[in-house]
Amino acid sequence: MYTGGKSEPMGDEGFRPSPRQVIGAVIGLLAVIFIVQNSDKQTVEFLFYSLTAPVWIAFVVILLAGAVLGYVGRGVIQSRQLKKAKRDKKKGGSKE
Repeated sequence: MYTGGKSEPMGDEGFRPSPRQVIGAVIGLLAVIFIVQNSDKQTVEFLFYSLTAPVWIAFVVILLAGAVLGYVGRGVIQSRQLKKAKRDKKKGGSKE
């Protein structure tokens, strides 16, 4: 296996998930359980719209909306941090 020119010893541990991966897997498992248990149809109302669908569909829509908001929010935060770092670097460089 190519390691980018660095020699790294191969351990006997194998795959070891990070805490973030474990939490994601647990949330995913809970979501699947929720979907299986909530397959009955209900009326979902939002603003002026009314839709009769299984509860799990509403849950998946909300989950996807949260994922999109998290992704966008993370990008906004990283962009602001990058701009601040560039600004701080300019200020620090002009003092010398």
